[in-house]
Amino acid sequence: MMQLFQSIPVVGTPDWLCDRDFMLHMYIEENNRLNVENSRLKSVICDMQEKISELKRERDKLFEQANLGSGTSSIPSSKDWKKNGSAHNETDAIDLDDKDENGNETPMSVTDIINGNNGKKRRGGQKNHAPTFMEFTADREDEPVRHFPGRCVDCHNKEQCINAGNLKKFHTGHGYDIEVVRIHREHQEFEVTCCPQDGLSIHENFPEVIGTKFYDVNVQLYVLTWHHIFHGSYDRIALAAKELLGLSLGAGTANAMIQRISARILSSGFMDAVRFFILLFEKVLGVDETSANVGGRNAWVHTAVTESVTLLTAHWSRGYEGVTFSGILQFYIYTLISDCWLRT
Repeated sequence: MMQLFQSIPVVGTPDWLCDRDFMLHMYIEENNRLNVENSRLKSVICDMQEKISELKRERDKLFEQANLGSGTSSIPSSKDWKKNGSAHNETDAIDLDDKDENGNETPMSVTDIINGNNGKKRRGGQKNHAPTFMEFTADREDEPVRHFPGRCVDCHNKEQCINAGNLKKFHTGHGYDIEVVRIHREHQEFEVTCCPQDGLSIHENFPEVIGTKFYDVNVQLYVLTWHHIFHGSYDRIALAAKELLGLSLGAGTANAMIQRISARILSSGFMDAVRFFILLFEKVLGVDETSANVGGRNAWVHTAVTESVTLLTAHWSRGYEGVTFSGILQFYIYTLISDCWLRT
């Protein structure tokens, strides 16, 4: 390479333009310079990305600190906009009372939120409570619901006023709702009269098919939720099924449904799996009991609670028989937490 460039002419002489070696040398020099500049710019970009990530973490920390506090307010949370808080986005920071001269809503700046300058409280709970935002997706109906002043509802000039601009829309809101859709689902059970492999006939029972007419899996899930989670009586479950779902479901049917589902759960081995999981893997267990009215008689619900599992068992006894009915307490060998109720 040194010999290649020894004959490079001096710039300014008329012969250098035709020197191929000199042009090649210039190209190589420029390429090296661009490579160095490219490496430098890549380093700058990496540093900027790291700085951006650091600023994002700092921003999230400031937003969290801006919403901390020990005070509470007697004003409903939906109207308590003037306390220290934070908005997740521009829409959350809008107050209906803050508008410019043209009547447009003006969002509060992030700087004011962080500095605590009479900020608007984000929608949801009070301080120290996680905010709740409306999250709902659904298909939009083709026709909107139009709301007119009372005197205009039955007026024969209504459409004429709309076309003339005398009756005009001043606000648009979006409502989200649910509808209970009742489904008639046919279940067909099949049996084998003669298997081509071994000539056997095969007949099986399908527990999900209860009879000729029955309430299917989603109705059973509703009933199970009302009974096991909300602890509703069979009469209240029947009333809820009628008023909320439009179903004719009696207390006896609800009882039979719960008994049938409970039997399937017990026969599946699920409860044994829960017991073994608690005994083998859960290192801290909290136990307690509370009373419950069952058919006018006092019973006891015994709880076994870990970080990931909650097991409730009901028994007529509050003492040893009820405590050990779940098959956990008498075999547990790790840390046990209780309020030390004793009977002497």
